[in-house]
Amino acid sequence: MAAVALSLVIILTVFLTAQSIVSSYTQSFSAIGLLGSTGKLGNYPSTVVIGQPISLYIYVYNHMGVPTWFVVRVFVTNNTVAQPPLNQTPIMVFQRVLMNNESWVEPLTLSINSTGTYRIIGELWMYDPNNLTLVYTGNYVQLWVNVTQVMPSG
Repeated sequence: MAAVALSLVIILTVFLTAQSIVSSYTQSFSAIGLLGSTGKLGNYPSTVVIGQPISLYIYVYNHMGVPTWFVVRVFVTNNTVAQPPLNQTPIMVFQRVLMNNESWVEPLTLSINSTGTYRIIGELWMYDPNNLTLVYTGNYVQLWVNVTQVMPSG
């Protein structure tokens, strides 16, 4: 009987130790995504007419282990080589505090008033309580759109 009890204690100890080791390897991260006009992946416009509303959604997920203040900066640019973070004024800014493992979906509607190829970019920033500033997470999303005078037929 003592051998069975000792075996159970050893198995339980090994299990709890393994659980604590696995949980200590949990990586903190944040994520940003772009959803189409239906609020789901896909259905992204590739060609739009000047002034036509473009409806999208920004998705943000917090897996930082703590509540975190996130800021999304949205840009429209025809610069095809500049990489985020962009050094220009955003056309929209969204912000929200998310609890750990919480996600946020924000509707986004904009229009572009000249022809050409443009990138709609959403950059993810977060508040760093250590230095009391917003820091760029390194995460961004982008959508390329061709803006025309009239919608091509076909």
